[in-house]
Amino acid sequence: MLKPHPDPIDDPGAWRGMIGQGFTSDREWAAWFASYKAFILRYADLAQAHGVEQFCVGAELLATVQRETEWREVIALVRDRYKGPLTFAADIDREVAKITWWDTLDFIGVDAYPSLTEKNNPSLAELKEALSSNTSIYVSWNSYDS
Repeated sequence: MLKPHPDPIDDPGAWRGMIGQGFTSDREWAAWFASYKAFILRYADLAQAHGVEQFCVGAELLATVQRETEWREVIALVRDRYKGPLTFAADIDREVAKITWWDTLDFIGVDAYPSLTEKNNPSLAELKEALSSNTSIYVSWNSYDS
């Protein structure tokens, strides 16, 4: 799967989920989505040209996901260029339930960051055990009703 990440370059402490938080007008949103379309379509073309099995149209863009119309347009444009299955990688705790356009995608993508251990340098067996017994992913996921 190809999963492009549009991280802010001018602020190393910024997270892509903050993109758009300060926008106050539709003009700002239109400019951002125009730029994002150019960005993501370049990668969709690359994925199609190289036979990538799956493509992720976005990852943890929390402040943008309420813009349903724009995301539906982005996904339609990507589908015109890339013929494989599509997903969006949503932060499990902050985005999954806010996305109203899951129906446009082939998979619901979830980025989860469960704590596995407080121990420094755990063994592989300890990590596997912690992962198999970790329920935080399932608790968060079950709160999503759709």
